[in-house]
Amino acid sequence: MIKHLLILLIMFGFTFVQAQNEYDDEVPPADTEEFVGFNKKGKEKKKRLDQCRLRVGGAAGFLIGNGELGFNISPIVGYQVVEDRLEVGGGISYDFYRFREPGLKYTENTVGGSIYLRAYVWEGLFAQFKGVVQKTYIEQNQTAIRQENIFGGVGYQYPIADRAFMNFGLEINLIPYDLSIANSKGKRIPSPFFQFQFCF
Repeated sequence: MIKHLLILLIMFGFTFVQAQNEYDDEVPPADTEEFVGFNKKGKEKKKRLDQCRLRVGGAAGFLIGNGELGFNISPIVGYQVVEDRLEVGGGISYDFYRFREPGLKYTENTVGGSIYLRAYVWEGLFAQFKGVVQKTYIEQNQTAIRQENIFGGVGYQYPIADRAFMNFGLEINLIPYDLSIANSKGKRIPSPFFQFQFCF
């Protein structure tokens, strides 16, 4: 009797384990997700918008030969008030020029500041206005000449890297130069410009 009861108990246990395994196979797998915070579940991560509105850069130049030596540097900082449409900014500049020949030496230092307003018309094409104030110190006669002017111009911004640009164009002074100043060659002089800009 005990032997029959033991066999019955073993068979019942085996049937229970088998049924339990079949039940486990029917249970759907647990779908665990990483907690991303309240009110954020199901939302995709938004890509950070790269506005690249703050621009820094400028230009530099160097001249040597035939008794002449000169260099200039003009850093600028700009900000796009309307992205890819309207940019305002300003900068400072320093120019050094020296001319030497037997019996003659001429040296001048020019410091100044500028502000500009640039409107991007189409793609990289832009039009701009620039106000400039400069003071030139002539070493030989200990004089200083102050000059103020407004320049209008057009140019093109060419991307040379992911966050770097080269600006080049042509501008002209809107206020006629004073021809009594020795270094003035005309009332209005068109001149090319080149700049580099980087954004963050």
